[in-house]
Amino acid sequence: KIIFKTTVTEDGVSDLLREHEGIKWYGSRRAGMPILTSQFFSKHQSYARLEVTHINAKSVKPISGLRRNIILLERIIRHYAFVWPKSGCADGKFPIHGDLSLENILFDDRDIYFIDWEHFSVASAPWGFDIIYLLFETYWFSRQRLLCAHKDELLFVSRLIRILQTLGPLDERLAKRPLGTVVNFIKNNDDLWGHQLKKYPMKLPILTMSGSDINNIDELIASNIKRDINEKIISSRMA
Repeated sequence: KIIFKTTVTEDGVSDLLREHEGIKWYGSRRAGMPILTSQFFSKHQSYARLEVTHINAKSVKPISGLRRNIILLERIIRHYAFVWPKSGCADGKFPIHGDLSLENILFDDRDIYFIDWEHFSVASAPWGFDIIYLLFETYWFSRQRLLCAHKDELLFVSRLIRILQTLGPLDERLAKRPLGTVVNFIKNNDDLWGHQLKKYPMKLPILTMSGSDINNIDELIASNIKRDINEKIISSRMA
């Protein structure tokens, strides 16, 4: 099966072209896995059509939150670490998906698939950016559903960040101040999201968090990670 995407605007053509480039890059990195493919057709600057292979797999809604998706999120992190290069990128900038939300991830019993690549860029963000964004967007939806910020939810985020740290060169800024770093990166590089972020401010919902909220969350994450590291050091000495 094929999914057809068409547009009759210049901005839309740009989005589809970036999605096509993202799918090609992603397909080239999925060694030994089923490949997502696409074909791009453009007649002139304000019309384009993208044909993408249909993936028969499941998805979950972001509103389902963290607790219900811990195992899936760990699978996604390991998939990211397998696909993304860990070296060889200039100035510490790596490819970016740009909208890695649970609704843009398909999965089955064996594989993970990242879809909707219209914000793809080859060398733009520090390693781990997309995963950190995913974790905090999922936390944001958990928070809306629970109507308060549960420390248990942030403990899950902290543990998932630790897993990411063990799998690749997580940028030091993302490790020390993950939420603040992601939010600042988006605000300082909003051209990567172009017209869509201006038209749909809630496209990246973590941008609605206040500065004090972001600082408090980052402090709790840092405290959780430090405690986790210390506990493992003590355990290793006692072994």
